[in-house]
Amino acid sequence: MGNRPLVPADLNTTKIIFYVLAGVLFILELLCLINSILLLLSGYWDPIYSVIVCGLGTLCCALGIYGVMKGIRVYVFYYMIFVGILCVLIIIDIVLSIIYLSPAGIAVGVVMFIFYGLSFWYAYVLWADRL
Repeated sequence: MGNRPLVPADLNTTKIIFYVLAGVLFILELLCLINSILLLLSGYWDPIYSVIVCGLGTLCCALGIYGVMKGIRVYVFYYMIFVGILCVLIIIDIVLSIIYLSPAGIAVGVVMFIFYGLSFWYAYVLWADRL
């Protein structure tokens, strides 16, 4: 993946890896969004931040998968912008989890950060190589 363009076999492998990463993130973000909405409906206002972040993550993953599937480069670019924003929010979440001494929050944040970072890298490779 240096200076040469990807050959079709490399491109298909990169697309499959991106689909797996973005698909797993989409499912996790959708489950988080459903959980946060259910908590909001039960009367708690604490997860409003979670609803915003999970909604953005769900939209982001759907946009990235659709962009790669249809070959729309601008959607993949928007995906990369959203992932950058989400990575900043996840870093803030990890720092807050460290302050509150929440090992589960730290673990989930680190795993999500790794998944988003890898999906960002594969989205960038696909975007730079013109899908």
